[in-house]
Amino acid sequence: MIFFASFIPQFITKNVNVLMQLIILGAIYLVIGLINDFVYSTLAHYLGRLLGKKVSKFVILFGGIFLIFSGIVVIK
Repeated sequence: MIFFASFIPQFITKNVNVLMQLIILGAIYLVIGLINDFVYSTLAHYLGRLLGKKVSKFVILFGGIFLIFSGIVVIK
């Protein structure tokens, strides 16, 4: 929401249909985001298969410990 409130209005022209411009810019943002998520998840899937189960378990454990530590730091 902060992104749309601060970034998108810079590309809106007042002389043209504002709603249509917002829909088009929002759709472009959505498509780029979906492509980014798809590529990221596909690469993570293949990297996980390439590294094997032992390394994947270590990465999951490390990620969990990091998230717990980050939560403790934020609370303090």
